[in-house]
Amino acid sequence: VGESLIVVSFDPGDPTSANRVEAFRVHYGMTSEVTMIGPFDGKLSNQAGELRLTRPDDPPASNPTTRPATIVDVARYEDTLPWEMDADGTGQSLHRLGATFAGIAPESWTAETPSPGRVPVAAEVISFEINGGRQTRSEITSIEVQVPASVAISPDSFQLIDSLSGALLEPLQISEVENGGTTNITVSFSKGDFLSDAGTAGLARTLADGNYQLRYRLPGFGPDSDRVDTFFRKYGDSDGDGSVNLLDFADFRRTFGRGVADDAFDSGLDANRDGSVNLFDFASFRQAFGT
Repeated sequence: VGESLIVVSFDPGDPTSANRVEAFRVHYGMTSEVTMIGPFDGKLSNQAGELRLTRPDDPPASNPTTRPATIVDVARYEDTLPWEMDADGTGQSLHRLGATFAGIAPESWTAETPSPGRVPVAAEVISFEINGGRQTRSEITSIEVQVPASVAISPDSFQLIDSLSGALLEPLQISEVENGGTTNITVSFSKGDFLSDAGTAGLARTLADGNYQLRYRLPGFGPDSDRVDTFFRKYGDSDGDGSVNLLDFADFRRTFGRGVADDAFDSGLDANRDGSVNLFDFASFRQAFGT
C-alpha cells in the first residue's frame, strides 16, 4: 500500500519540534496519518532544481561492500516558461498531475494551492461514447465522456492520438455541462490535418479514416494510464462493425439522393460533406466497399 511522506527542514521526531509539527499540520490541513520526516540537508533554489528519489540496490558480485543507489524517480522544476509561472512567488505550488507523469516534464505539473500529503485520486470515467451513442463509424464528429462533477476539467484534459503513427492530434474542442453529480464532456473537432474536408454544407467536421486513441490527462491519470479508449473511423461503415459490406450498402441506398433537409439524410455517408448523398459519395463508397 502506498504512503505519503512529507520531508521537512526540521526534525519532527524531536520533542522540541512538537509545536512546529502541529503548526505545520494545521496550516496545510494535514492529518496525523501523514508521516513527516526530516530534516533534509541544504536548501531548494527559488529558480530551478532537481530532486531524485533513490533506493538501495543489491551490491555487485565483484564489489559486495558497495551498496549502489538506483534512481526511482526524478522531479525537476524551473521558474521560467514553459513551467507553470503561477507557482513562482504567488503562494501556489507545483502539483504533479499523477504518479505516472514524467517528473522532469513541465507539462506534468500544474500550479495549485499547497496541499502536502495529498495524492491525486484517479478520476473515474463513468462512460465513453462516440457520436452520442450512434453505431456508425462512417463519421466521427464527437466523443462524449462522463466523469464525476468533482473532477477538474481543462483544455488539456484529453489527448487524441493517431494509433498508427503515435502522433498527437490537435487542437480539440472541449465543452462541459454539469448534470447533478456528473459532468458531461464533449470532445469535437474544428480544424486540423487529421480531419476530412470541411465541405460546403456546414456539417460537423469528422475525423479522417484511421485508428485512434483517447488518452486522459485527468487528476491521477498518467500518460501510461491503463485508461486509454481506442476507436476507429471508416467511411461507409454505417453499422460500426469494422467492414463496409451489403448491410452498409442498404443504408447507403436509403440515403442516396437525399439532402440535409430530408429526414432520411445520413451525414455519415456524405463523403465530401456537401449536404447531399450523390454520385460523388457513391464513388467513395464503392472504393471502400469490401474493406
